Amino acid sequence: MKNRCILFLILFELLIFKNASSQYARIELWSDTSKLKTSDEINLVKSVEIYEISANEGDVFSEEYFSELLYGKFVSFTFFKMKVDEKLLSYIKNIQSEHLIFNDCVFNDSILNFNNKHILYLELNSCNIKRIGTSIRRIKQLKALSIRSSNIELLPNWIFKLKKLNLLDLTENPISNLDKVLRKNSQLKHLKLQSNDLEYEDVSRIPCMLTGLVSLQIRSNNFNCDEFKRRHDTSKYEFSVCD
Repeated sequence: MKNRCILFLILFELLIFKNASSQYARIELWSDTSKLKTSDEINLVKSVEIYEISANEGDVFSEEYFSELLYGKFVSFTFFKMKVDEKLLSYIKNIQSEHLIFNDCVFNDSILNFNNKHILYLELNSCNIKRIGTSIRRIKQLKALSIRSSNIELLPNWIFKLKKLNLLDLTENPISNLDKVLRKNSQLKHLKLQSNDLEYEDVSRIPCMLTGLVSLQIRSNNFNCDEFKRRHDTSKYEFSVCD
């Protein structure tokens, strides 16, 4: 097998989303140097608005050509099966994208210590993250944070203090203590906590502490979800808390 030399391959066509005018390009990383595209082709992809970059799991990101892609403004930028190291992190800080997504990536702690003034929506899903770094607190404009299917057990005590955050999705984590980090918050609108290790005591104060919630999902934890419905008025929520 050839040694992996991570280079960009621009797929053969640009797709148009059915429900949006944004152009979409997917970039994959290959070991075949003959598939390296020219700077003209890189400039073509710079004109699109939605990116997905993927690689074989554990591949180290190469800076070659990537710096050329940072001058555009993107609706969404996705990393798939990437190994996030300090080099890639230095570029992430400058990506001009409102929606930054990491799916099934390999992280070290550095990813939890970055800031990006452009991000409004941040997703870190299936990435085996164990903690939420304090630098996320400095993303003052952050509106949505999703860390699904990861390995988070404890939440930082500032997570419910983020003033502009209106969606927090922590589905499928081993979170076992919530009550101690709950804070008064009327801005958060959507909270997803299904499939964790929470007890009833952890969620019992949610209605009085998070007064702005319009949707709450807490099924598949260590308590009977119907008990929560019996003790609290859940009619204000858009969806059933147990669905």
